[in-house]
Amino acid sequence: MPVYSITNQQPGSKKGGQRMFAERASQKRQSEQTKGLLLGLPYRFAIWKEGECIWLHEEEWEVFMLPCEALKSLHIMAYHPRWELQITLLYSEESAALSTISLKNQSHEIRELRFLIHLPDQAGAPPELSFVSPSQHVILQYSKEAVSLVGARFFQQAAPQVSVGVKDDIWEGESGKLAISPLSKTSGECMMLMPLVMTGYEEACGQLWNLEAKSEEDVWASYQRQILANSYCKEKTLDH
Repeated sequence: MPVYSITNQQPGSKKGGQRMFAERASQKRQSEQTKGLLLGLPYRFAIWKEGECIWLHEEEWEVFMLPCEALKSLHIMAYHPRWELQITLLYSEESAALSTISLKNQSHEIRELRFLIHLPDQAGAPPELSFVSPSQHVILQYSKEAVSLVGARFFQQAAPQVSVGVKDDIWEGESGKLAISPLSKTSGECMMLMPLVMTGYEEACGQLWNLEAKSEEDVWASYQRQILANSYCKEKTLDH
């Protein structure tokens, strides 16, 4: 069940019914406003399950802003009532290099699903070259001024599948398959797919990186520091 409650009024009360309706309308407005904030982020998130792919800004998700002590940070919770899945995102506007993700199965049933991250083309000129590092399962993007690295990891889960290219060309929503596309010279779009099998009430936590540096060596060094700074990522060397 969701982590929020709607009302504690008795169902037979007329006032309780009116209050419940007003609270539901208020929650729906808040959900739509928060979905607008989601669309303003540099990433898009979705869950694929049994032939359905539903993005967090779409109708079936209930999305809410949570209190956050950190300045210029967004703390967002999304709940899918039919799937009984909850996603929590912590995104820092000051440090867009790092986002924290939590996915929780709020039912007693086993959930087999795929967590999808899409990085659309950003404003300005696209990178001159985007390609996948097969050993590290991350994406490197080269422009005239900098080198960027995009990657994600979930604790105790297999490495994600990563691809570069236009979403409609590399992602098949009905089958839940991400095409093998390791190189692109025309688009800065990229996608990451993480298969997850979650037992009842299990929670999976992970992080998403979007690092930038002036050289490939510097961006790899930054990525290594991020890996070693997080206790759930036990890799001590990066062989790229």
